[in-house]
Amino acid sequence: MFSLRLECAECEFLTGELDRTEQLIAELLQRGASKVDVAAVYHQKVLLHIVKSEHPQAVDSALTCLKLFGIDIPVHPSWEQVQAEYETVWRNLQGRPIEGLVDLPLMRDPELQAAMRVLSALSDPAYNTGRNLFCLQQCRMVNLTLEHGMSGASAHACAELGFSLGPVFQRYPEGFRLAKLGCELVEKHGFLAYRAKVQDATGIAAFWTHPVATAIDFIRTSIRTAIGTGDLTYACYGMYHIVTLLLLRNDPLDAVWRESEIALDFVHKAKLPSSATWRTPSSPSDASSRPCKAALPRSPLSAMRSSKKRRSRRNCWRATGRPR
Repeated sequence: MFSLRLECAECEFLTGELDRTEQLIAELLQRGASKVDVAAVYHQKVLLHIVKSEHPQAVDSALTCLKLFGIDIPVHPSWEQVQAEYETVWRNLQGRPIEGLVDLPLMRDPELQAAMRVLSALSDPAYNTGRNLFCLQQCRMVNLTLEHGMSGASAHACAELGFSLGPVFQRYPEGFRLAKLGCELVEKHGFLAYRAKVQDATGIAAFWTHPVATAIDFIRTSIRTAIGTGDLTYACYGMYHIVTLLLLRNDPLDAVWRESEIALDFVHKAKLPSSATWRTPSSPSDASSRPCKAALPRSPLSAMRSSKKRRSRRNCWRATGRPR
């Protein structure tokens, strides 16, 4: 009965019946007979918060669930904590090439698999509420993978850490290689539920190291995959990324406008709140009050804007002899 009710909640979520989904989640949290059951409900709860742009609540739900498995992650980790987790990733690699991780054994512990699934769902709200949290969470997932084996959530973690390795840690080539590893793991093990997420993150990683056309190809593939698997949130993310990438490539504005109209129409048909489809902070204070050590733009367009601002500041310093 528990499994049927959980599937019912998932169906209500996919059809845009968010109020009914919330009711079912509240009921199911009282019925979970094991930590794995409870984690499955929390996973759905996090997804519900995400589409409602309730990012702090999504973070709180995920971190509360993870404590059941002995995984204690601070809501606002310091940069020193992020750096320590990041350095542990490279120690755990033990000199192995990134591509060699494709042969890691599969994760067998069902409780750890459930925890990894919740950690994966934490990615989007963590990105939107605290960049340090996002970086630490991705590094933690990769470390758990290196220690305990591979899962679908591991492939997602490789891709997400891959796109952040460049902007945060200045390791752009390694970032794309890690993201590509995520794609290879999805195909090797059939992690279909994570394919769209991994393709989307790989497209963003490709933006830093490849022609824009390559990034666009990855994102368009991600959109098709997301629609085919019912991952409506990532389909919307992909459509947003396509619009920004087309602008960066200097495509005709008429073509970009048509693409944006297609995206907006899709959001309305999917019954998703329009504010929930873009990976941007729900309020200015969400990003500015808890910045990461280095900028981590999810959107390539915001990355270009940040780069222009930095160049402008440097020019001011050279002209005036003091920072502005």
